[in-house]
Amino acid sequence: MEIQQPEDFPFFHPPAAGSVRKALGRLILFGAINRDRSLTPDGEQMAELPVSLRSARLLVEGLKAGERIAIRRVSGLKAMATGVGRE
Repeated sequence: MEIQQPEDFPFFHPPAAGSVRKALGRLILFGAINRDRSLTPDGEQMAELPVSLRSARLLVEGLKAGERIAIRRVSGLKAMATGVGRE
């Protein structure tokens, strides 16, 4: 199934009014899609990562900077920010 416009997706329970527009704005802001809603090269990489949009952006930027160690650093920072590992 190819959906050209996310607003036309046949949701079982449609999202609240404006939610799709807001989500598209965030995808553009984080560089995952262009204004014409096409997936960017960074967006393709981000889509492969099982993390939040914000975390995916950080990881892709770290890789672009050529810092392989960035993944470990960003993962550690993300864990600290979200409280993972707190007792």
